[in-house]
Amino acid sequence: MNAPKVSVVIPVYNTEQYLIKCLDSVVQQTLQHIEIIVVVDASPDNALALVSSYADNDQRIQIVHKTVNEGLAAARSSGLRIATAEYVIFLDSDDFWTDDCALSELYMTAQADQCDVLRFNGYRYVDGELTIPLMNGAAIINGALATHEALWVFRSIFLFLFKRQFIVDNQLDFIAGQDIGEDGIFLSAALSCCDSVSSVGDFFYAYRENSESMMNARWHTDKFLEEETSSRLIADNLQRFDRTRQSYLLFRIGQYWPKKLASRAVRDISRKDRYKLYDQSLTNFTDLQFNHSQVNRRIRLRGRLIYALLASGRYKTLDVCVRLLEPYFWFAEQVDKIKYLNLLRLKNNPVIRRLAQIIRYKLRFTAYRDVLLRRFDKPRHFRNLENIDAYHFDHIEGPKPVGVSAMLRVKNEANVIAQCIGSIMDVFDEIVVIDNGSTDATVSIVRELQERYAASNKEIRIFSYPHEIARCGLEHKQTPENSIHSLAYYYNWCLSHCRYSYVCKWDADMLLPSALDEQRNLRQRLLEVANSASRILATLPIQTVYIDALGKFYCDKAEVNEEMRLFPNCPSIYFKKAADWEVLETAYPLPFIRLQYVIIYEVKDSRKNEFDHWSSVSQFTGRKVKEYRNYQKTRLNYHLSSGGKFSQLEPLVAESPA
Repeated sequence: MNAPKVSVVIPVYNTEQYLIKCLDSVVQQTLQHIEIIVVVDASPDNALALVSSYADNDQRIQIVHKTVNEGLAAARSSGLRIATAEYVIFLDSDDFWTDDCALSELYMTAQADQCDVLRFNGYRYVDGELTIPLMNGAAIINGALATHEALWVFRSIFLFLFKRQFIVDNQLDFIAGQDIGEDGIFLSAALSCCDSVSSVGDFFYAYRENSESMMNARWHTDKFLEEETSSRLIADNLQRFDRTRQSYLLFRIGQYWPKKLASRAVRDISRKDRYKLYDQSLTNFTDLQFNHSQVNRRIRLRGRLIYALLASGRYKTLDVCVRLLEPYFWFAEQVDKIKYLNLLRLKNNPVIRRLAQIIRYKLRFTAYRDVLLRRFDKPRHFRNLENIDAYHFDHIEGPKPVGVSAMLRVKNEANVIAQCIGSIMDVFDEIVVIDNGSTDATVSIVRELQERYAASNKEIRIFSYPHEIARCGLEHKQTPENSIHSLAYYYNWCLSHCRYSYVCKWDADMLLPSALDEQRNLRQRLLEVANSASRILATLPIQTVYIDALGKFYCDKAEVNEEMRLFPNCPSIYFKKAADWEVLETAYPLPFIRLQYVIIYEVKDSRKNEFDHWSSVSQFTGRKVKEYRNYQKTRLNYHLSSGGKFSQLEPLVAESPA
């Protein structure tokens, strides 16, 4: 039998009515090599018999039967201690996974990222419907608390996949008897010692909200004090991360404490016991600072009010304040639910989306006319920090022939450059190739193509930019925008060599299909933009394609990215330094369109290092995260077992004269 890849730990107590849906969502996972550890914590219902019936039919299920109820933390710990798989994940017995491919996707992503902790997302499950998300979605590769504020959430341990060896090496465990906030204690300890935390935005979990759960049942005084103890332990675990700790405490006193804890205390326990709780709460907030800019201003203001009442011992006034805030919190929560669900419906409605696009275009077109905005097209002068005269340059407005220049920046692209240029030679009016210090045959190949196409009046122009360019991410951030090593300065220098009225930013790994119809289609659409009466920006739909170890081509059909690549060639449009790379900047708003019904491929070869122009993968965001993960999955051959996510394509061999 193959060693299990994931251990699933399911603590069970008095959830018989939900257990079938929970277990079905586990045993039906497409990842077969798993172990399922069900800890029946002296459950008074028929849960043990139900789990046993599943175990009789599935050898992957192990049952830990406790004759004395020890609580949630001890149950999780019991399952964790006997887990043997490479990864560990927790699932509450009244919840379930929403996708049969959940474990497979999480396992492949964890392997692709080589992370110790992987976070995902889920929905609240209310009255048989999936409602609002449990977390704010974030795409992170090997981040850490010190660098990624999206990780500053210490709850919902069932939304995390852990490498088991990481848990063992750091001696992580649950504290027996600490059943309120046990997940926050574990997570704050785990994330504090982990420099490789990844996150995906996929929704795999359904969190059932019901009145019988421990978090919704009536609490006695000891439960409130236990919750405050958990909060103190979480804050203690975050001692090395002052900003994270302050953010946690501030959010707690300004949001969670008055909304959840104090309002429940007013309802559930006597005034005497409540004041005892207030005393303990005050000790947890003694070193709180109220100047954390990343926390909502309203939360900071409420936090100041609550803290002032606690510190002054005005507990009667505090009770009144909590009662007054309760309807406000309830109303805000209902508004958020309605707003989220309505926005989701509107966002997914194609008619609404198209109408919004038309309105946005018409408004911009009416408000901003080229005639009125020529004054923005003043010469733009670029002077480099190093004061190298040969690389000072200007963008000057002047008459340009109507057409489109392809701006192609290259470095060591000998294996793809002939195919790339061959696929677009009949599409653009000129191809401007800027070499950035290639050490292979890239330049000689381009010169051969230049000579070959010259006879048919097809122009390829070659320039050299010999300066080392800062890699995307941290190096880019540390490089001044006006340095010759800056991405933005380099792109603007390239732009200054384009001669036609429009420019298309093209990459050496981008290909058009070899079919003439595709080339004519793109050519026609480019000319429509170039000949338009008004200046227009345009995005190009680009399908990322991956080459696996056998040289076969695969794509994730959901990975079609749109980037602003077609723009007017004028001084008012230029490249500017952004957080991790360069972005296109316009001096005034312009309408934009999407060039639809065009197929463009961007090819990533998993046999090569396609991301060496980045200083660190942990700085990837959004689209680049997905691209990196699909690249890694292809490299590890996981694309062959992705449940149909990847589709094989015919080899992308464009006609090339080289």
